[in-house]
Amino acid sequence: MALQILIVDLILRNGADFVVVDHKTGKKFNDEDEGQLVLYAEYVRRKYRARRCLGVFDQYRIVPNLATVRNPVHQRTSVNVAAARTKALVPRFRRAWSAIQSIRDERDALRGDECWFCF
Repeated sequence: MALQILIVDLILRNGADFVVVDHKTGKKFNDEDEGQLVLYAEYVRRKYRARRCLGVFDQYRIVPNLATVRNPVHQRTSVNVAAARTKALVPRFRRAWSAIQSIRDERDALRGDECWFCF
């Protein structure tokens, strides 16, 4: 059995049609990683035999006081998550998995600003 590590923020389903949503939060809108949604969509296609799968980033800007907001606090971006995009991402995911394994084996992962979900 293959190891599966995947944490998807939200999967919406209507029959055999799916929407994969990744929530992004911060003080400003961030650069999205489309590869992340492509991977999530591939998982949904395989796991649920999705007829159609769409991907979106929902970005929420953190603001201390809504009364003072001058710029949008929410932005939705559609992403092309076609299955054809998956193959091109395989080398990248293999490199990432190798790095994860190395960190795990060395037991030197530390929590920090960019990584808070370490073991």
